[in-house]
Amino acid sequence: MPAWLPTFDLGFGAPDLGLPLSLALVALGWAAGSFPSAVVVGWLVGVDPRREGDRNPGSANVWKLAGPAAGIAVFGLDLAKVIAPGVAGWLVGGFWGAWCAAIGGVLGSMWPLVPGMPGGRGVNAGAGAAMVFSLIPSSRALKMQITECLRYE
Repeated sequence: MPAWLPTFDLGFGAPDLGLPLSLALVALGWAAGSFPSAVVVGWLVGVDPRREGDRNPGSANVWKLAGPAAGIAVFGLDLAKVIAPGVAGWLVGGFWGAWCAAIGGVLGSMWPLVPGMPGGRGVNAGAGAAMVFSLIPSSRALKMQITECLRYE
């Protein structure tokens, strides 16, 4: 860590990230999490999840409107838009760097930076964040999401 960056002690024995780096990782995650995957996949298959179904831009609604393949594509993109910044944060700042970036990704999924774009519930994004940190919570989150999608079958 450069000496000129201000740091703060988290008290957990973790390396100090410094406030500027922490905020930059949250911003990176928020920007990545703001990618409207359900809207893009919906556009490719000819539906608009913001105006149809339950009007939630998420994989369950796209699954219901356009079928399993489109729903799984949204699910994978929602996971990736949190996993990618989480891994980048891990490489830059270890556990706390990953935490900052992954939380930013979840927030971006729920409250996107794109003006007028509705956010989702953050379920898939939360599963992506869990995948960055642990296999057990992520497997439970995946089971919950698959169960939610299968309700529409």
